[in-house]
This record gives sequence, structure tokens and C-alpha cells, in this order.
Amino acid sequence: MDENIEQQIRDNLHTATLGREIIYLPTTASTNDVAKQAALDDRPEGVVVLAEQQTRGRGRLERVWYAPAGGSILMSLLLRPSIPAARIFTLTMLAGSAASAAIERHTGLRCDLKWPNDLLIDNRKVGGILTEVGFGGNAISFAVVGLGLNVNVEFADDPLLAATATSLSLQLGRTVPRVPLILSVLEEIERRYEAVKRGEYQAIHDEWRARLATLGKMVMVTNGQSSETGLAVDVDPDGVLLLRTADGGLRRVITGDVSLREARSPAK
Repeated sequence: MDENIEQQIRDNLHTATLGREIIYLPTTASTNDVAKQAALDDRPEGVVVLAEQQTRGRGRLERVWYAPAGGSILMSLLLRPSIPAARIFTLTMLAGSAASAAIERHTGLRCDLKWPNDLLIDNRKVGGILTEVGFGGNAISFAVVGLGLNVNVEFADDPLLAATATSLSLQLGRTVPRVPLILSVLEEIERRYEAVKRGEYQAIHDEWRARLATLGKMVMVTNGQSSETGLAVDVDPDGVLLLRTADGGLRRVITGDVSLREARSPAK
């Protein structure tokens, strides 16, 4: 990242809470792990962890996140939300919408979302969200929202990954400055997080739902060793995917990997 990144962010960030404290690391195992430790050390809400490289970066289901040094935004936010545990997926919703909006503002590229937590450009993955939660008794003690975004990343050495992933620089044919994008992401997240604090869950859900490229498509949902194909009909207020299966039934999918399928729609 640019020299004096912390100072650049501090000088130009227009937020009340997010990014007021920054932990910047050239290399770390995982920014989410650093943010979780900050939570356990009683650091305040709004701490932002940024890294140039992760040695054990991960996505959902403990998958490795490919992020060569210096080419990505690797960022985690420490939040202390006073929301019901059932609403925790709202944080993933707002982060996905915020990152998409920031990308569109700075690049002009359309950015969609794939259920549950991927960012897509031209139907290829450009980023992902990983939200992790700590509990104190039955209440949420903290939440860490991690964002991995391919900004100036090439996939020439991995043709298989190149078929499913992309980066902002690949889409635009030029290098993309990361600091302005970080500023925009933080500002967009904070605006939506404040809405959540006011109980405006429906507005967050509606924006996220409108960006989902998954809906209306035939998909295969894989969870462990099992898989199921159906029409992605909708998502409920808690982010659960509603899948219309071949027998006409409606299945609630709480977690799983989604891939598009070439298939005829099942009976409605």
C-alpha cells in the first residue's frame, strides 16, 4: 500500500467511529484474527485492521483466500453491535452492499453479490465477506467483519482461478489506487451500520437483496458431501436462501456454496 497509509486514511476519512483506530500490518496470518484479539483486549468498536499480505487468510468454510502481497484490500472491522443474535447476518449484508457501492463509485464497474457473501464483477468473484462473532453468555460481545477485495491482482499463474475470479485492475486495464477505495468502503459501511443501530433492518435487507445475482437462477447448493439443485426464489429477512426444489417444495438453505446450473426451472 502507499507509504504512510494510516496517516492518509486519518487525514481523509469522514467517519465518526470506523477507522479512528487503525492497526496496519505488512504481513499477518489473518486480519480477522487480529481484530478478534483486539476485541478480547477490550479495544473499542471501530478498530480497523489492514494488511498487505495474509499467510493464513480464509474465506467461508476455512477456505484459503488467494491474495498476493500488495495487490488486495485485506481489512477487518471490529464492531460491538447491540442487535439480536438472529440478526447477525445483517452485518454481512451491509458490508457486501457497502463494498459494492464503493467499487461502483470509484470504478464505474457494476458489482453484484452472490449469496451468501461473495462480490461479483462480470460473474466472477472479485471479493468476499467473512463475519465472525464472539458471545458473552447469550449476547453478542463483538463481531468482526472481514473484507477481501482483489484490486491489483493477476491470475496468470493460475488458469483455474482465472476462470472464476477477477480483479478491479483486470476489469479496467489499469492500476487502481487502494486508499481512496478503502476510505469509501469504510464510509459506506458506517452509514449502513448506523442504520442498523436505528433498527432499519428492512432497508439493509432490501438493498442487499436487490444486488443478489443469485435470485431467479437455477443453482446447485453444496454443503459438505451433500448437494441440491433448485431455483433460488428469494432470501428471508435473516438472509436464508429459499430454494424451490424439483418436487415443488420450498427449502430453507442457511449455509452452503452456490453455483449456477444449466437446468430447467422446477415447478413453482
